Amino acid sequence: GGAYHIGLNDRAEFIIPYTCLGGAYRIGLNDQAVFMILFICLDGAYHIGLNDRAVFMIPYICLGGAYQLGLNDRAVFMIPYICLGGAYHIGLNDRAEFMISYKCLGGAYCIGLNDRAEFMISYISLGGSYHIGLNDRAEFMIPYICLGGSYHIGLNDRAEFMISYICLGGAYHIGLNDRAEFMISYICLGGAYHIGLNDRAVTNDYIWTGSWISATYFAWGDHEPVPNDDDHCIALWHNKDYKWVDISCSLKRGFICEHYLDSY
Repeated sequence: GGAYHIGLNDRAEFIIPYTCLGGAYRIGLNDQAVFMILFICLDGAYHIGLNDRAVFMIPYICLGGAYQLGLNDRAVFMIPYICLGGAYHIGLNDRAEFMISYKCLGGAYCIGLNDRAEFMISYISLGGSYHIGLNDRAEFMIPYICLGGSYHIGLNDRAEFMISYICLGGAYHIGLNDRAEFMISYICLGGAYHIGLNDRAVTNDYIWTGSWISATYFAWGDHEPVPNDDDHCIALWHNKDYKWVDISCSLKRGFICEHYLDSY
């Protein structure tokens, strides 16, 4: 019922008009009204399918979790996913529209792979804007709703003072809320990540950056904090099971930005 263009050149580039720097792609429409796109890109396996029961599914593996997007036979668009032991769903019903362009239920859906090895999924849903991207600076950013806030994880190492500007530029602040159940389970790629906590004002008096509120919850790793006048910032480190470690604020590490939402 539609027009499809497939381009595969000797550089394994797939264009719909999307471009990918490598991967395997299959597009098919059979007599059972099944539309399938199977592709492998950025070391992940992705599947897109629409079967005769009007179920649209994208199973994929990301940051150690399993995610699915689906349209079931009730024409409900659902995103079930696992977040800190809880299940969250985004549902839009009463239509069964899905366009490769991508227009769906009054929102715009875009999946693109450009020649900078940047994988982007941007969409508007339920009045909010969500983006998943991997850019050529090896910085993986996921803004998502969890525990009443929206968070970004950045793998592009930056010093703490630079991170503050990066977060502020997106109307975020560097940080993590004062709770034990923050999204440590999502950080499984190794490394250390600056959070918005420091003791620069008074040693051993830890303050949340941007709020000037003293920490009431502590999650120090073994043998932390280490007495050192130069270690005034706090990070989550995989070698400490993502518990807190004190590090130099000038030390370049990944980072976490946070923004609280009025509703979600």
